[in-house]
Amino acid sequence: MKHDYIFDFGMNNGDDTAFYLSRGYNVIAVEADPELVESGRRRFSRELESGKLQILSAGISEHDGFGEFWICEERPQFNSFIKESASRGSLHHRTITIPTVRPASLFERFGVPCYLKIDIEGYEQHCLADLSGFESPQYISLECHHFEGQGEQGLLLLDKLVELGYRKFKLINQFSFCAMPGPPHFWLTVDSVASKLFGQAPLDRISGSYWLARHFIVRTRLQHRFRWPFPMGSSGVWGEDTNGRWVNYRRAKRLFSDYRRLYSSGPTNLFWCDWHAAL
Repeated sequence: MKHDYIFDFGMNNGDDTAFYLSRGYNVIAVEADPELVESGRRRFSRELESGKLQILSAGISEHDGFGEFWICEERPQFNSFIKESASRGSLHHRTITIPTVRPASLFERFGVPCYLKIDIEGYEQHCLADLSGFESPQYISLECHHFEGQGEQGLLLLDKLVELGYRKFKLINQFSFCAMPGPPHFWLTVDSVASKLFGQAPLDRISGSYWLARHFIVRTRLQHRFRWPFPMGSSGVWGEDTNGRWVNYRRAKRLFSDYRRLYSSGPTNLFWCDWHAAL
């Protein structure tokens, strides 16, 4: 394992890559959208020249070669191999053909990083499946999805993480960077009541109490601690720096099911969380 390396699968606009570089890590960033790749190369020209960063123009897939990739015109963070991701909310989308690369090929080429961030809009399961047989990174994070056809992916990802040897888990709310507390818990009750009473919270119409009651506390503390802005949409910190306590598989499974059910019954059906896992 390379303890000074981080892999950023799904670089997007480079906000996560920038944070990892600021912490002194070498970064291998992979991005499928050619326009975002070019933008990243301009943004990180000095880091690329120094060798601290490598940006690969490719989509993470189950095979090496080429594949059809969907571009969301208005919100590039929704770009995906899955059409439903790029077209959600009737957003304008188009398809392009891009190079593809297997995660296993990158592990063979660069080695195993200490931390692997995966944010590839619904293709996370394919990525994890390709890592069997390799040493697992000490820490890993990946986004949970719930758009059409992906409703159970959160639990499938959790099961796959267990297969890869992970035993400690956190479900992190990506608006607040708060760890979802395990039931029974005061905040679960507050979330449920707030969702029913207020329906839609301000700022992007987020349902539930986490934005209202905890967002500015946890997120602001992290920003002060690391002296970093953490723009909305970034993945934030990882590993032992994440908020909350690690839980085992059984509690993590119940945690996801309870919160998924809570947000599914709300007016916005908006559930934006990342799994964080540790060996």
